Amino acid sequence: MPQQAGLAPAASDAKSDRRVEIEYTASALADFRRLPPRFSDQITRKIERLRGGLVGDVKALNNAEAGYRLRSGDFRVLFDSDGKTVVIRRVLNRRDAYR
Repeated sequence: MPQQAGLAPAASDAKSDRRVEIEYTASALADFRRLPPRFSDQITRKIERLRGGLVGDVKALNNAEAGYRLRSGDFRVLFDSDGKTVVIRRVLNRRDAYR
């Protein structure tokens, strides 16, 4: 399971300056705890790919609480990115993600 933002930042890889840190808000961690392990493992792998840049099924959002979304099956990962850090805001089922 991921670590909370600010308390235990993810370690950066010394091999590449381009890798970004990934942080999780308390809301995102609570969302992860509610997910079945099968889905949380899949989503965690997709989030880890964001370390190399905004790769995967990523879309910029307009008029939303987060700047981007990452699609993983029926779930959406809502996050912000400034180029150096990705902050995971929420992990929700698609029916609840944009309400």
